[in-house]
Amino acid sequence: QIQDLLGKVDFTEEEISNMRKELEKYGIQMPAFSKIGGILANELSVDEAALHAAVIAINEAISRGNAEETIKALMNPNAILTNIENNLAQDYQNKLSQAKQTKQESAQSKSDSIKAEERDMYEELLTRMEIQDTIDQVNVNKGLQQVNEALEKHDQDNLLAGLQFPPLTLVGVKPENSTWYLSHLYAHREQKLQEENFSGMLTKDDLQAGVNLSNDQAEAHK
Repeated sequence: QIQDLLGKVDFTEEEISNMRKELEKYGIQMPAFSKIGGILANELSVDEAALHAAVIAINEAISRGNAEETIKALMNPNAILTNIENNLAQDYQNKLSQAKQTKQESAQSKSDSIKAEERDMYEELLTRMEIQDTIDQVNVNKGLQQVNEALEKHDQDNLLAGLQFPPLTLVGVKPENSTWYLSHLYAHREQKLQEENFSGMLTKDDLQAGVNLSNDQAEAHK
């Protein structure tokens, strides 16, 4: 049994028990890799085992394709992930699924040249950092979408809400200047719509520049 799991026979039950115990909490079998994040599976501390087990559970949920199950796994404190928005569960599922598929395809093309006992679990599974990056990317895209839709509809309240959406990390957004933001960013977007290669979405840099300029204009008009 242990030889199948780790490609070696000299690991004792006790040595790999931290990882196994953590995985059992999620009903997951010990993966068939000898290394986890560059560390031999038998050398993980209890805290490391808890983190990696939570990340493996997220990868399992992504593969099952159920967005509710995935967001539940993402919110597990042991995974130490931040900025998770409940209403974006399906968006996270879609993006994470794409990212995992890409990583697995890349790993399969290399797997022939790597001995089983040298393979690392994260050659095929998404790491905590890759999962966090994907979450952040989805959040930023959602914020940009909200802002651009508000500009399209000339909706000042929704524009302000979008500019204040925490994942966009825009600096200096002042509710009292929202009229200026709408006026400047609407005009800027209309101008960009004339450009051939414009995607239809103002970027985070466009928004920050617009906020800064609008604040300066508002200050000058006081």
